[in-house]
Amino acid sequence: MMGKAGTPGGCSSTKVDALASAPKGAADLDGAADRWAESNLLRSIEEWIAAQLNKQLDQRVESLHVAQVRPWAMVMRVETSHETFWFKANAEGGAHEPELMRWLQRHGGGMVPETVAAAPDLGWWMAKDAGPTVADAAGPDPVPFETWRQVLVEYARLQRDLHEPAVGAPPAGLPQCSPRDAPQALAEMLDDRKLLLVGDPRGLTESEHRQLLLLASEFTAWSEELTSEAIPLSIQHDDLTDANVCISSSGLTIIDWADCYVGHPFGSLIFPLRTFREQHRLPVHHPDVVALGDAYLQAWAGTSDIDQLRRIKDLAVRVAVVSKAHSWNRALRGFDRTEMNAYYASPESRWLRKLLSKELPY
Repeated sequence: MMGKAGTPGGCSSTKVDALASAPKGAADLDGAADRWAESNLLRSIEEWIAAQLNKQLDQRVESLHVAQVRPWAMVMRVETSHETFWFKANAEGGAHEPELMRWLQRHGGGMVPETVAAAPDLGWWMAKDAGPTVADAAGPDPVPFETWRQVLVEYARLQRDLHEPAVGAPPAGLPQCSPRDAPQALAEMLDDRKLLLVGDPRGLTESEHRQLLLLASEFTAWSEELTSEAIPLSIQHDDLTDANVCISSSGLTIIDWADCYVGHPFGSLIFPLRTFREQHRLPVHHPDVVALGDAYLQAWAGTSDIDQLRRIKDLAVRVAVVSKAHSWNRALRGFDRTEMNAYYASPESRWLRKLLSKELPY
C-alpha cells in the first residue's frame, strides 16, 4: 500500500470523511473503517508526520491525502517540496508492520521501501515513495511476460537471502504459518462455524463445510509432504500483485508486506501467476504460465529437478490458501463482521472454498 495511489490534495483533505477518498467500495463497509475518519486521530497523525519529516529530513509537509482506507489500515500520501512519502496506520492485526519494515530494510537487499520513521507502539510508519508500480507502468495493457519474469526471479533470490534471518531472528510479531502449522490452522477455522458463516449467503454452504472437513486428512498429507522437502522456509509476501511491485531507475521495490509471514516460499506464486493468467486470458496450464512459474523455481534448481519442483509448487499454492485465509482472519481481528458486506464478512470462506476446486488456486 505504499506505491503510487490517489491524488495529492491540500492538508485539509484529511479533515473530510476518509471513506470518501477510498476506492474499492470502502464506503460500503458498514462503518467498519470509520475509525480512520475520527478527527482527533487524523490530527495526531498529521502532527506526527510533520514532526518526523522535520526532524529526520528537515522537510515541511505541503499536502496530505487519504489514499486508501480499509478496516485494518489507512494509507496517506504525503507531499513535501522535495519528494513524496507514504504513511500507514495499522489496526491491531497489522500492528507488527512498522518493526517488520525496519527489519526488511536491514535484510531486504534494497528491494523494500526506505522507511524514514516508525512508531511501533501505535502501528504507524512512513516510507519514501518507491516509484510507479508495475501496474501503473503497464497502463491499460497486460503486464508483459518478461516483466513478470524479472519480478519473480529477483523475488526468489530475495527469499533465498531472507531464509536465515526469517527463521533465526524474525522481527517481533511476524506471523508464522509453515506447512507444519497449516493443518492446525485449517482445523481451527473449520471448527468456527460463526467465522465461516456456514449457511449464510456470505459464507460457506453446509455442503461446502462438510466437504472441507472430509478434505482435512488429504490437506494434512499435502502439508506433510511439503514439510519433508528440502525447500527452506522464508518470507512469503502473500500479496505479490502488479500493484505491489514498483519500478525505478534503481531497480525493483516490493511494497505492502502487511500480509507476509514465515512459511513455504512457493506459496507466493498464487498472485503473480493468477494476475498474469487473467490479464492475458490464459488457462492455468498454458505454456507461458508454466514457463513463468519455472523462471521462479530456477532459484531452487539445486534442491530438486524441475518436475519435482513443479509438484512442490502445486502443493505449496494449495496449502497457501489456508495461510491466506488466516491472513484475512488476522487483518480483521477484533471487528464485528455481522453487518459487513459479502466481501469482508467472511473472506476466510472465500479462500477455503478454493481447496474444493480441482484447479490450482491461480
